[in-house]
Amino acid sequence: MRVFHWPYRYTFAQPAGTSRGVLLDKEAHFLEIRGSHRGVPFRGIGECGLLRGLSYDDRPDYVEHLDRLAQALQAWSPAQWEACWQSGGRLPEEFYRAWSHWPSLQFAAEQAVRSAFRNRRGYHPSDLFDTAWSRGQVGIPTNGLVWMGSSCAMSESMEAKLRGGYACVKLKIGALRWEEERALLQDFRQTDAGKHAELRVDANGAFTRDGVETVLRDLADLGVHSIEQPLPASDREGLAYWCAHSPVPVALDESLIGLTGAEERDALLDELKPPFVVLKPSFLGGWEGTRDWIQRAERRNIGWWVTSALEGSIGLNAIAHGVAQYLPVARAQGLGTGGLYTNNLPPWTALDRTELRPLSPYPAPVTEGPWPEGFRIHPFTDPALVREVQDFLRAWFSPADDLVFHTSGSTGAPKPIALSKELLVASARATLATLDLQPGYTSLLALSPQRIGGAMVLVRALVGQGTVDLAAASRHPLEGAPVPEVPWDFVSLVPQQAQALAADPVWHGSIRTLLLGGADCSRTLAEALIPLAERRYLGFGMTETGSHFALASLNPDDPACRTSGGQWMYQPVQGVRLVWTSDAEGTDSVGGTTGSNPASEPIASLTLVAPHLGIDQPLQTNDLASPVGAGFVWWGRSDGAVNSAGVKLFPETIEAWVFQALPAVEGRGFATSVPDVRWGERLVWLSEPLDDDLRAEVQAVWVQLRQEHPHWVPKETYEIPAIPRAAQGKVDRRALRALAVLRAQTEGKA
Repeated sequence: MRVFHWPYRYTFAQPAGTSRGVLLDKEAHFLEIRGSHRGVPFRGIGECGLLRGLSYDDRPDYVEHLDRLAQALQAWSPAQWEACWQSGGRLPEEFYRAWSHWPSLQFAAEQAVRSAFRNRRGYHPSDLFDTAWSRGQVGIPTNGLVWMGSSCAMSESMEAKLRGGYACVKLKIGALRWEEERALLQDFRQTDAGKHAELRVDANGAFTRDGVETVLRDLADLGVHSIEQPLPASDREGLAYWCAHSPVPVALDESLIGLTGAEERDALLDELKPPFVVLKPSFLGGWEGTRDWIQRAERRNIGWWVTSALEGSIGLNAIAHGVAQYLPVARAQGLGTGGLYTNNLPPWTALDRTELRPLSPYPAPVTEGPWPEGFRIHPFTDPALVREVQDFLRAWFSPADDLVFHTSGSTGAPKPIALSKELLVASARATLATLDLQPGYTSLLALSPQRIGGAMVLVRALVGQGTVDLAAASRHPLEGAPVPEVPWDFVSLVPQQAQALAADPVWHGSIRTLLLGGADCSRTLAEALIPLAERRYLGFGMTETGSHFALASLNPDDPACRTSGGQWMYQPVQGVRLVWTSDAEGTDSVGGTTGSNPASEPIASLTLVAPHLGIDQPLQTNDLASPVGAGFVWWGRSDGAVNSAGVKLFPETIEAWVFQALPAVEGRGFATSVPDVRWGERLVWLSEPLDDDLRAEVQAVWVQLRQEHPHWVPKETYEIPAIPRAAQGKVDRRALRALAVLRAQTEGKA
């Protein structure tokens, strides 16, 4: 965990007059926490609401103590951080005792830790608590604030607040002569809107005991709701008297500053008995201190409202989240200060007429649950994909250590597989490193996250701090979408989707790195993809390894990428090592013909070691391959191989040869087998319905094939209405064989 702080200085949009002088700028400091959970970076941030000349912790060594605070949090042990996360991101009691004399630092730490806790669970750092307000269902009523200035400027400001619809207006008083300020208030009350508005005034302790009585009586005649801090906090006796006898209710503000103990707070409330208290979390010890004051006030039937201490967007958002836990509130709150500065940080709240509402970082279709700010929804996004991503995120940020996926079902019924989040993070890091995807990279989600391919697009973005534009898990995922101004850095697609995009020139050049998965890629498709993406890869892997563990570069004319027989050459991703052992059953040459294995190596079961995935011992797959340098050429699956008269035939290898010789049948025909008394298994070819010309071309291909690989020639060729498909467009090999058997039986050849 890394904890640090940094300074900032706000500039007021216009001079802000108070009874203590005119403010032109304001010092600020921010406390940040950065960490990583399950490989996913998170951050939290809090604003130190220091107001020089007023804050209890306005001291020369303020920054030194902020250093100490950051160092203290930095020194927390993993067990301490875990206890903090288990408590919902709440600081321990001893923290409040140790830092009781530094209320703005307490509040900054509260914000930063809670922000980190929520971001760690997938929420935006600004989304501190789950309330009706944070979900955008209700707003927080605010008062309109009129700063001290010239009589003309203050009058115009008051009128503007009324035009804006404020039912409560708060006026700073004590800077001008009382006669001028009283005249302003009288003019205000004579307007139609001003007659009915709730009017508050804030003196900031500007008056003395000798002169305050006249002010209070004039305010009562004008129907003023309340006056904040008419006398300095040091005049406790005078405040006690006027809290009891003032014709206009008194609200205590500065009097609360510096009272950190329970006895001190009780003594103030019991001695002065104010009608109201005004609460500034940065002055009172954050949410914890503010809650304590509210509880003590409510036990004594003392009213309250919360105001900011001129915090910027981050601090104001934190205060609003605290108030939101008490909604509905009886009175307007003093939180309408979001537009004070010319250089405020990006806003996290905004005024909707007179109510403060959160500026939701989430796109409109997302209503609840975690949603990282890098996951972007667009008008062209399929709502069904948004729901699936939401489900994935809830599962990812849940306490469970595993996620459950299903295999594709191409060689049998799909089966559930539980994969650890640790494995998925390791797999994501390997791909990010292999493809050199740096933080901030852009990507596109066009696959369902219910399966491993789509899920890994999201995991990579979480781990690699990338952004994801959600599209649609359809054949043409970007239908109706605008062409991006800058190409996506990384896009993962199945071949059918890539083919649809490549067929439309408008998408050419829109992808920097394209990763195909889910099915093989023919030479024809590889050539079509050249204008679509700068770099093109075909992934090789399985659900059990958390996506691919090897990549083939899709450069069809490069002999280093593709064999003469049409097989792609795969290279393992970073952290994966292949282990080659003799496979007695697999050492036959492919089809029994010399030279059919271009690697001139025995065919063996593809076996790998990947310590970063928890595969410390060799894992033997059901795939058969031959080594080529540090990589391999894939021949097919051992459980899908056809054993015909002792010769092992691989349907995938035969198909690659056929598609290269006759691209027109690519994806329309496939090899399989039926039982045979004489040969054990008999190779057959099933295709979609063909016209006469194409049917004749297929027969010509068989003649050519007989010259090069006689064992690869199918004994029969059948046409069926459609090729059965499994997930992501893969051929359903099991169903294909069942159709072949049924067709052979029908024709009496079984």
